[in-house]
Amino acid sequence: MGRFESITEIEPNLSGDGLRIGIVVGRFNRGIGEGLLSACTAALAKLGVRDPDVLIVTVPGALESVGLKAEAMAREPDAFARNFVPTTAEVLYSTKLINTGENARLRFTVPTRTGSYPYVCTFPGHWRTMNGLMSVIRTGTTLPGR
Repeated sequence: MGRFESITEIEPNLSGDGLRIGIVVGRFNRGIGEGLLSACTAALAKLGVRDPDVLIVTVPGALESVGLKAEAMAREPDAFARNFVPTTAEVLYSTKLINTGENARLRFTVPTRTGSYPYVCTFPGHWRTMNGLMSVIRTGTTLPGR
């Protein structure tokens, strides 16, 4: 008997009927993003969530562009000296390379323009998983769940 022959699939008794769902798709890798979105919407449909009740938002931005430029720097002899930070107007602020166990502090003036600003580790290959968004909102805006 193989290792996985004794595994039983359990179908939970869940219902998404009447729920409204929001899905945010990052622009990291089109193939992976589309595959995950397709699997997610299919799973929601199995739970009874109707298509009109699913809002899908694609986050635009420079994350992928900066990440790919940083990866291209790996071939440059001065990449470590430049901390793998590409020379581009898409980069607003940066730190030195931060090794495991190290800390860094970055002080900056928050942009006055509202929007989502990606932050990312530009060490080659890290940008795909080590990233996030800083949201700049108007004073007095109510945040969801607050």
